[in-house]
Formats: sequence, C-alpha cells, structure tokens
Amino acid sequence: RLWAGVISNLDTDSIEWLNTSIKTWPVSVAVSTHWYPRKGSGPTVAHTGFRSREDEMSALKAVIKSRPFGVSEFGYHTSSWSSGWGPCKHQHQLSDATVAEYAQWEWDFWERVGAEFAVWYQLNDAPAADSPERFGIRRVSGEWKPVASTFIKRT
Repeated sequence: RLWAGVISNLDTDSIEWLNTSIKTWPVSVAVSTHWYPRKGSGPTVAHTGFRSREDEMSALKAVIKSRPFGVSEFGYHTSSWSSGWGPCKHQHQLSDATVAEYAQWEWDFWERVGAEFAVWYQLNDAPAADSPERFGIRRVSGEWKPVASTFIKRT
C-alpha cells in the first residue's frame, strides 16, 4: 500500500489543505499524519478549532472517507521551554512519568480511533541537554526512559 505523508498535525489549516489536495489522488493512496500537542498541553487537549480529539478525528475521517490512515509521528518531549517574558517568565518541563502517561493515552487513542499504525518520535534523545529534541525513549547514555514501557501492549 502506498502511504502519503500528508499533514503535519490535525489542525484546521492542515485538514483544509488535505480536503483540497486529496481530491486529485488515486483512491488507493492511504493517508498519514503527525500529531503533536500545542505547547504545554496534554493528550486530551484538541488543536484550536476543535472541541476534542474525537472532533479532530471526525474532521479527518470526513475528508479521507474510507481511506486507511496512520500516524507517522507523535510524541512528547522532556526538554524545558519557557513562557512569558521578563519577571513573568516561567520554565516548564514534562517529567518522565508524565510523558509515559501521555504516551500510553496516545497508544490507546490511536488504536480506538482505527489508526493502522502509530510511530513514536524518536528512539534517542538529542545529545545536548538544552536541545528541544528530547523526545527519545532512550537517554543519550542508552538508558531506557519510562516512556519505553508504553511500547508493550497490555491486554
């Protein structure tokens, strides 16, 4: 099966682009998407323009109709980020335990809504401690992070 790497997130602009573009594709082409949260949001928070994650999925499925879909990238990072400015500037960071909790929610969600596959981004954290690319399931040292345990299917 041919999978098109389609949209970078399930937001209204991306789904509108897909709605326009997909009309020219062969019906045999399946659709993949990425899903990343708005900065600081957890897995139950939908993108702007949607009431819920289920609402995002309804919009996607209305566009793709009977085509299969998969999630070619998703994840949460343990890098720090700041919000605000001056004396109101705050540092934020998700704990390893929170990332594992969010990841498990995502695995369950993607299975429930019928994704053919879902791919976590990424295997290893970036080497620099201040890098925003600390999405890995392993630390730079090779030690598994708690999120790695979510890859074991529980029945």
